[in-house]
Amino acid sequence: LLAAAFLLSMPLHFEPNRGQAPASTHYVAAAPEYTLFLSDTAVTMRFQRTGSLTMDLPRARVEALDPLPGRTNYYMGADPSTWRSNVPNYARVCYRSVVPGVDLIIYGKSQQVEYDWVVAPGADPAAIRFSFSSASGIRVDETGDLVLETPAGEVRHRKPYIYQNDAGRT
Repeated sequence: LLAAAFLLSMPLHFEPNRGQAPASTHYVAAAPEYTLFLSDTAVTMRFQRTGSLTMDLPRARVEALDPLPGRTNYYMGADPSTWRSNVPNYARVCYRSVVPGVDLIIYGKSQQVEYDWVVAPGADPAAIRFSFSSASGIRVDETGDLVLETPAGEVRHRKPYIYQNDAGRT
């Protein structure tokens, strides 16, 4: 019970793939209920119990932002050549130029995944396009949230809101 409470209190962080995920994955983030796999064209949420949900994107360059002080070590199995140590942790990951002038920033808020579309001045937010595969149902609820039905239950994407960041930092 103490270990579960500790895991739930840890912030979601992103790690470069050093062999702990499929080869097409650039970054990984693990939470108690799911693992995120980020590739050039998708963000896949694989649930611990069953199934997965994939957000399909146009091809974009993926990079980590905001290094965290912690490191992750993987010492599984008896063969030291398969161990991975000192894997850096990051607070956010950015998909650069998903469409011209638009970046996608993915980060954790507690153990939940959040994302922001960062639209540069003069860029067209109507050009943003993405889809979901592996969802058995998709609906917009009465509050405007996008609700995706998956084998592991509902995955909710909060309705969008807009704000202006005068600092221009991503």
